[in-house]
Amino acid sequence: MFHEFADKLFVQLDDDCDGKITMCKLECELGNQDISTEEIEEMKKEIGYGTIDIDKDRFISAFVKQLTKRIYQVELKEHEK
Repeated sequence: MFHEFADKLFVQLDDDCDGKITMCKLECELGNQDISTEEIEEMKKEIGYGTIDIDKDRFISAFVKQLTKRIYQVELKEHEK
């Protein structure tokens, strides 16, 4: 399964729909960035994934919000330089 958000963020989930992210890539003005597995795991913890029952759509929504927040923090830091 492949999801595309705002022509910038691509998130691929396992076919068995357990919410496991197999690939995450960001395309933005700063160039293409691959989001590391460690970063994905960290964000999943911040979202609370795995600690509560959370359906796939809610997980994707929360994950995208969390990742978007990080993206803008990176972009702001880059523009401040």
